[in-house]
Amino acid sequence: MRKKLKNRSKTFLCVVIMLLVITNSVTLFFWLQGISVQELKNYFLQPVGEIVEEEEGNVLKLGDVTPSSLDAYYIDIVNIGDSNLIKLGDYEILIDGGEKRDGTDAVVPFLKEKVTDGIIELTIVTHSDSDHNGGFSGLKDDGEYTGIFYSGFRFAYITDYGYKEKYENTEYEDARDYALNTGNGKYQSINDAFTGNENTYYKVVIGEDFSLEFIDTGYYDIYGANVNDRSIVCIVKYFDYTFFYGGDINDDQEKLLIEKYDLPKINFYKASHHGSITSNCKEFLDVINPDFIFLNCEIENQHNIPNIKSLEVLTKYANDNMYVTGLNGTIDVRITSSDVVVLCANNNTKFIDTEYYDKIMNGEIHK
Repeated sequence: MRKKLKNRSKTFLCVVIMLLVITNSVTLFFWLQGISVQELKNYFLQPVGEIVEEEEGNVLKLGDVTPSSLDAYYIDIVNIGDSNLIKLGDYEILIDGGEKRDGTDAVVPFLKEKVTDGIIELTIVTHSDSDHNGGFSGLKDDGEYTGIFYSGFRFAYITDYGYKEKYENTEYEDARDYALNTGNGKYQSINDAFTGNENTYYKVVIGEDFSLEFIDTGYYDIYGANVNDRSIVCIVKYFDYTFFYGGDINDDQEKLLIEKYDLPKINFYKASHHGSITSNCKEFLDVINPDFIFLNCEIENQHNIPNIKSLEVLTKYANDNMYVTGLNGTIDVRITSSDVVVLCANNNTKFIDTEYYDKIMNGEIHK
């Protein structure tokens, strides 16, 4: 009996050694061919979605069936900044990532809770301000970068602003390239989206009843323009419901949008530039006529956003359905086949009913 066990152990050991030799030989072969282990790994990763040529341009199709529920999260982060997640079943779309520490301390833990399959199908980075792209590189107290792009998720498609602010790569660009290389991801700049070239797309669909469409503001390729003006704009449609995401666009871009496009009514409106007076102009809000308004900002932030002038405009819309992440916590717009609810992590108090709102309107803060 002992002899048989001893022989089996020898056989097992020989098999292990042979496998190690074969593995190392294959690795050496590909290394000699100039193919890295990471590239080899990427080769075997399952493709996500497909890009299909249609009459109006290329469309990225992520799935054939639209999931029966949607959660649109406006993530509460420590600083003033944006990070938003749209979740439909196992499909996730991430828009912006907040500041560096937000990415590490707030957004990454949130994503690890919500993205159960480890894949973020689409990532959109609206512009190069640090309160929108900093969280993708992230930062810990010891100086280590541990943001969203280093969090272990696979990022299938990334669309960002595209322009360079420095001759050398920025921290965001290094982090983006790391995410693309480790997950076999595909990249396009927002200008690529409207070229119709292979592997580019201006619209993303899941089944027949979900779409995210990039809207051309006319500012994406203006070299030297303010980075807020160059923010990526997209409109999301889910069955009969609409969402608007505009980064930090200003009223010039808003007016151009209503001139160029037949914009739909927007049910759920993320106030641009966190609710700043430089954005969210009356002419634009008259056209989109939002049912709900969400502000991604903290209480008594150093930028004095929102102030009395911006609130005098915003509070004329949405029938007082205005919420602020710094007060309500992370906000979840949940849509199912039978119901639409707005769920807030801290409380469901409308902004207009808070002491914070009164202090602004009385001139005590955010003057």
